[in-house]
Amino acid sequence: MRNERSTEAQALWAGVIREHPDVLDKPAALGHLQAACEAQDQVRAAQRRIDIDGQIIANQHGEPRAHPALRALLRANRQLLASLAALRANWVPARPQRRSRSDRADVCTPNCFSGGGH
Repeated sequence: MRNERSTEAQALWAGVIREHPDVLDKPAALGHLQAACEAQDQVRAAQRRIDIDGQIIANQHGEPRAHPALRALLRANRQLLASLAALRANWVPARPQRRSRSDRADVCTPNCFSGGGH
């Protein structure tokens, strides 16, 4: 990870690598992690700008309008969540298929009650 990343992005990177070291062996997962860290930095930058200027600013005519950084913040948040979801898909095993009732030996069939067994 490049050194110009924020402390938060570096912590995100380190936490994912610590919990899932196999990410380093998966180029796609590594790309998602990089994108998540970049989005994390964009979220923080937009939030800092909004904290300084406020959510409502004046346009060139002095009329109130939403701060443009609000859109950047929303976009970066969506990118962060999408990147983390894609990254998570690389390490979460697929849910096992549920067996049907007829495949399970522990389910009593109607014959159980008439003495016919499973």
